[in-house]
Amino acid sequence: MAYWVGIAFLAVALWFVRSAIRHRQRAELKLRSMADAGVEPKELHQSLSILADVAPALVTLFLFAAGALTVVAFFVTRAHHSLSLFDLAAYVGALAAYGFWLNTRTTYRVLEA
Repeated sequence: MAYWVGIAFLAVALWFVRSAIRHRQRAELKLRSMADAGVEPKELHQSLSILADVAPALVTLFLFAAGALTVVAFFVTRAHHSLSLFDLAAYVGALAAYGFWLNTRTTYRVLEA
């Protein structure tokens, strides 16, 4: 069982990072094309804009707490007998990659005008 869970979490983490980078590239390209056409991107409603700015920070805080609690629980329950440190590191990496993905998706949001 050891290493298989880590490989799965590593694959998920790599997908999140790749997806975030591709989204950022597409958003920058779309913003450039809109600027070349003289079209201003649409803004979010003020209440949604505040939520979109605050939510990623809160989710990142909760992801950090979940990762820290998982690391503590891993050693307290002696899970290293059935899982490896690679599995633990891949899980924490997947949490970090999800945080990166979420922050990228909310930072580089382009609304059609």
